[in-house]
Amino acid sequence: MRIATFISDQFRPYLPDRCQVNPNVLGFELAAWLSRALAGDGVVTSYPSEEDWGWYLEFVDEDDEYLICCSGAEDDGKYEWRVFVDRPRKLFRRPPETPMEEELLESVAQVLRSGSIAVAIE
Repeated sequence: MRIATFISDQFRPYLPDRCQVNPNVLGFELAAWLSRALAGDGVVTSYPSEEDWGWYLEFVDEDDEYLICCSGAEDDGKYEWRVFVDRPRKLFRRPPETPMEEELLESVAQVLRSGSIAVAIE
């Protein structure tokens, strides 16, 4: 699985840490921004949903479902972010990867770069 990583204070939370999913587990502001930015590029997702590790957007392509997962943390005043694409498990098994995961991650990187954010994909 490939992961897009970057540092930016653009998605810094506006609510205090006690209001986050878990302490120092951020990502709502990033997920909400990504949902709007991706929709502007024709990639329509759900609104953000929470998980204990961060936030995700659902994307459905025909009969396949993908999750665009966003998580971040603050460390010494720097906000570090991770975005990756995954498919939900079916009967406790992870479905095989498809080219769509890579395409979605590239779309995410493209909209972030268009916002002047330097993104690394690992």
